[in-house]
Amino acid sequence: MQNEMQNTENNKRIETFVDAVFAIAITLLILDVKVPTHQQLESQTLSYYLSHNWTNYASYILSFFIIGIYWANHHKISKLYISADRTFIILHIIFLLTICFLPYPTAILGDFFIDEKYRQTATSFYTAGLLAPAFMWFMIWLYASNNHKLIPESITNIYIKKLNKQFMITNIIYILSFILSFFQPTIALSISLLTTLFYLFELSYTKQENSKK
Repeated sequence: MQNEMQNTENNKRIETFVDAVFAIAITLLILDVKVPTHQQLESQTLSYYLSHNWTNYASYILSFFIIGIYWANHHKISKLYISADRTFIILHIIFLLTICFLPYPTAILGDFFIDEKYRQTATSFYTAGLLAPAFMWFMIWLYASNNHKLIPESITNIYIKKLNKQFMITNIIYILSFILSFFQPTIALSISLLTTLFYLFELSYTKQENSKK
């Protein structure tokens, strides 16, 4: 009973910390949407400046939704974890590191995607930024689900294999998108974003069979 209470408390602390980091990361995104200075407006109108910085707004909105989707999915999947150990916590810290890093490639994409000279590099950097949290997400799940280490015995092996396959395919797509970004950056970016947005409609981690067959 005491161990169960301690595990519940540990999971609550992790969830609270995760929520705080997500809140910080999603807030950092807007800091890269700059207000023009009066000096910049000496050579252009405000409307021209705003209309020609659409990539900054687009990258901000896209990354905002991506981080939001990760947060929503983490809220769902965390209900499956019944305990936490040191390795699980360290994996979470690395995962959160990748989330906090995402505003940087977002800023690079927003500033340089419109310039054909830098589009490929900016897109490759951004797709790598999307791959990193997806990979760590998969590592957390593999560690927790292996032999039901940190998840209930009631979760079926069929369900575990289903998520293993889903997360693996996602990572493969991100890797292929990263490689494709060196040749077709716009297509690679579109594939990566569509893959992430898929999870907006896939919040079904708690809809699993309650007993093994």
